[in-house]
Amino acid sequence: MKVSQIAGYQSPYLKNSDLPSPAQAVVMGVTLETLFNPSSNKREERLLLTFKGKRKKLILNKTQAARMVEMFGDETGDWVGQVVRLVPITDRGKPSIKVERPPANGQPPVEPEPEPIMEDAGDDEFPF
Repeated sequence: MKVSQIAGYQSPYLKNSDLPSPAQAVVMGVTLETLFNPSSNKREERLLLTFKGKRKKLILNKTQAARMVEMFGDETGDWVGQVVRLVPITDRGKPSIKVERPPANGQPPVEPEPEPIMEDAGDDEFPF
């Protein structure tokens, strides 16, 4: 028996290692929750995304939240129903998840350099 396969030991939050490759997901909800941040040793408010048909939530760091605003606007209610592409990346040696629009033509978007993402959230196998 593997502890990692027991539901009670799995995190409800999505993290980089849950994504073996980029994946698309439909945003079904946005909530504001107060979570403990071990980096700052404080409780902080964070936006969390829930996805259609998935049980894991994505805790948005500031870069990811700014990207969602850039793509879909400042009103979080407008994010519901939007399709996002979740890309596992490593930024400054830390695993993270880049949030972007899915490519219109089925091809990955071409970007000159990856945008920095400072935090990670969650664990479990993908689909989350």
